[in-house]
Amino acid sequence: MTLKGQIFKNNNQWLVEVPSLHIMTQGKTKTRALDMLTDAVIGLAKCDFSEDLSVTASEIEDSVIEMFCSNNELMNALLLMRASIR
Repeated sequence: MTLKGQIFKNNNQWLVEVPSLHIMTQGKTKTRALDMLTDAVIGLAKCDFSEDLSVTASEIEDSVIEMFCSNNELMNALLLMRASIR
């Protein structure tokens, strides 16, 4: 499953947001901000479902990121859970 988000600079930090997951992370570099995003999503899956998840994230065009997860079932469950806390 692929989700899209955005990456942008705010002062001296890079912010990454994936609205469909209601999640935002930050880092001093783009790479670090994207790493924080994957760590956060993996952590949510581990905490909420006790399952390991493989996630990658990269900037695909200016200010647009793409996050890929190979386990569609688990990602759908995470999306539904995150939508319910809104």
